[in-house]
Amino acid sequence: MTPDVETPVLEWARRVDLREPVRWGEIEAQVLARAPMEAEKPTLEYRLMVAAGFSSLLVGVILTVGAPVVGLLVVASGPGLDSGWRDVARIAFLITWATQVGVLRLWWAGHRRRDPELVVTSVVAVLASAASVVVGRARLDESDGLWIYAAIGGLLALPVLLVVVSSPRRRVSVRRPPRRGPRSGALRARYHATRDEVLDILIQRRLVRLDEADRQRVSEMPLGYWEELDDVDDAERRRILELRITGWREFTSDDERLWPRGRRRPPAGGR
Repeated sequence: MTPDVETPVLEWARRVDLREPVRWGEIEAQVLARAPMEAEKPTLEYRLMVAAGFSSLLVGVILTVGAPVVGLLVVASGPGLDSGWRDVARIAFLITWATQVGVLRLWWAGHRRRDPELVVTSVVAVLASAASVVVGRARLDESDGLWIYAAIGGLLALPVLLVVVSSPRRRVSVRRPPRRGPRSGALRARYHATRDEVLDILIQRRLVRLDEADRQRVSEMPLGYWEELDDVDDAERRRILELRITGWREFTSDDERLWPRGRRRPPAGGR
């Protein structure tokens, strides 16, 4: 089935005549050889949802990574602190304590991997807490306990940092299917939507017979992987569909087929 890339993809889906058994890889090749459907304009609700998600992420970063820095800035303002700002500094250092406990839990849950985000969080906590102790002892009254809060945060963060940094980098076997197709996330989303639309047309024309559950499973197959549904028996096809998200076999670097940068679609006849 040689892709006729001049025919728009949805028009091709309405005209094509498929033979049994259905070759899923050839159908997807036809989709990927053409320009995808135009992306729908995001609705106001979607934009608000994205803005809320970004705001939540920003607040989360400030509360975790930025908490000891906030405490340092408050302490550095000197002896003229009123009680409200002192409370802000205490809360910031308390958040630092809790964050380091969270870093340990994430490190453990991540199979003791040396994740850069965890390292950065602990490094900032150590440096900011140490600076707060030095500045607090120099600029605040010795009876002021703010520097003690900072010291406890640093004493918690330092061993956490040493544990996270010293953990060996383990080679984790790749189970999730590596990416194929466009490098651009937006373009990948458009191709995914186009592939879904083609699938619906083929189902409506009764060229492809799937129940609703399998239609959802086929739709959720990673982009560029429909070919793996071909030339397998029913039991293996069922296993692939059931494990489509987590991965149905061991993958290697050869399984990644990202298109060259600057190219909107692959040449006709292949990926």
